[in-house]
Amino acid sequence: MGSLEVWFTGETDYTVMTPPSGEAKMVSNKWMVISNDETFESTFNEFVAEFTKHSLASKSGRGTSI
Repeated sequence: MGSLEVWFTGETDYTVMTPPSGEAKMVSNKWMVISNDETFESTFNEFVAEFTKHSLASKSGRGTSI
């Protein structure tokens, strides 16, 4: 599970959680990044990479930790 939020001010936050289970555990986050037209794509790509990394780790049976 993951969320990427961007406000009109440019503030960008993302959070990546473990797959749905009884234990909602945050495995990656970055908050209060100021994005603009030049930096948004790199922030978005970072979010996707973190999401994919933790998603693949859970599918392979490996645990994730911070």
